[in-house]
Parts: sequence; structure tokens; C-alpha cells
Amino acid sequence: MKTTTGMNSGKQRKGNFSRVVSKLPARSKDNFLLLMLFAMGLSGFVYIITIPLKKGKKTSSILSSIINGEKGMSMTSNFIKSNLLSISGEANTSSPMTFDFNGLTEKGADYEIYFGDRCILPVDKGSVEHTYSKAGTYKVELKKICKGSVYTVHCDYINIR
Repeated sequence: MKTTTGMNSGKQRKGNFSRVVSKLPARSKDNFLLLMLFAMGLSGFVYIITIPLKKGKKTSSILSSIINGEKGMSMTSNFIKSNLLSISGEANTSSPMTFDFNGLTEKGADYEIYFGDRCILPVDKGSVEHTYSKAGTYKVELKKICKGSVYTVHCDYINIR
């Protein structure tokens, strides 16, 4: 009785990838290998951004951190500049700064300004003065409240000396 030595030793699977590549034309070999390398890189990238990161008791992925950010805010809300808010005045403690609002005319929308020092004021139009009591860098945000959702429409940083 004849038996195949490859089956007995388990060699039938050895070199399947090499066999597939060897049967391809020369130019196709390069393209096939590049495609495989791209697929491995893409799957590695997807794995890295979707694995959970541990932050204290909470776990989240890099992707969800980018999209949702801290406290449900997108990371992109840190970089929004608009012409809806202009800030003037001396950036010193105990000196009032003027916050001028332009174009807050959307019907059905309310606006609030977050000064970064736990002070929040509803705004309509015109201007508001605010004085910072401590030196530091403050994140100033103008938020639009419309149909139950809150959107950051302007974000700026003020360095108070």
C-alpha cells in the first residue's frame, strides 16, 4: 500500500504561500506582495486605533477618543475659530476683557459663552465684559444650543498674566 509521504509528515500545507507566489508572473508577484503588505498594515492600523485604552476605570479606544473626546466633546472643538466672537482688552488679572459677538442671528438658537474659569453666561448679541481673577491659560468657548443639542461654534485660548 502506497502512502504519500507529504501527508504523513504534514508537509502538504508547507509552502502554500510560496507556491501561490511562484505561479504568478514576475510583475504580478510584486503587486501581490505589495497588496499583502498594504493589507497587513491596514489591519494593524485598524487594530491599534480600536483597541481599548485604560484611563482609570473607563476604557475607550483611540478612535472613540478622537470622535467623542473628553466629556462628550470632539477633539476638533479645541481648534474652531470663527468671526462670531472677537476678544479684546489687556490679558491681565483684574483687567476686564471685552467679548464682542457678531452674527448670532440663527432663529431658534441660543448661545452661551464659557470663559474657562467656570463662569458661563447666556449671550444674545453685542458685547460682554469679563475679568479673570487668576493668571493662567483659559479656554473660551462660544456654544450654540439648538433643538436640544449643544455645538461649539468658536474656541479660543487666552493667556492671562
